[in-house]
Amino acid sequence: MKRFPLSLALAFALLLLCTSAFAQSYSFVTVVDQADPNSPFTQLLGINNSMVIAGYHNFLNNQGFTLTLPRQFTVENYPNSAMTQVIGINNSLTTSGFYVDDAGTTHGFYHTSNGTYTTVDFSGTAFNQLLSQNDFNQASGYYSLSQNNTTPDFPYVYDELGGVFQVITIPGAVGGAQATGINNSQEVCGFFIDSNQVNHGWLLNFGVFTQLDFPNSTFTQALGLNN
Repeated sequence: MKRFPLSLALAFALLLLCTSAFAQSYSFVTVVDQADPNSPFTQLLGINNSMVIAGYHNFLNNQGFTLTLPRQFTVENYPNSAMTQVIGINNSLTTSGFYVDDAGTTHGFYHTSNGTYTTVDFSGTAFNQLLSQNDFNQASGYYSLSQNNTTPDFPYVYDELGGVFQVITIPGAVGGAQATGINNSQEVCGFFIDSNQVNHGWLLNFGVFTQLDFPNSTFTQALGLNN
């Protein structure tokens, strides 16, 4: 993946909140999967309005889960996959993310509350990931034409009811782009990489594209979007 490590990005966001003159105070809670308490790596990546969290643990052999606070873990791995990351979750407990099969190919997927898993791959591509999930059966993500994701990424929104992809074209994204967030208003956010390998955040609101760059920065990524 070409994303900035999400755990570090979230730490930066919390630091900014805590240093703001208008911010509330925050506390941190360490989360340990009791089914695998010795796992050296855990990431929490999505949360819904009921505070059910999506994530995964184990750096070299990703194993997905959902977490109902404070400590109710539910294993969620795509059937027969080598690795799974659960990233997006909505208020109906539909989750989305990606898995790696035994041949080393990365596929997007979504999982409904009735236990059904569905693979999501843009036709003719070798690498897919879903990164966010809204309440209207839509997920945002991206595809790549190379199995190891060494070629530029192409962002899209996937409609889970109709099975339709909407590929998002971003002028200047010669280094690729990803759609990392989608909300219930169908606004989409993400980032793209220009010809100088500079990362820029973006927001797409019903056809209106806005580039997002933190002032005087050389690296900006928009990774999440609320309603």
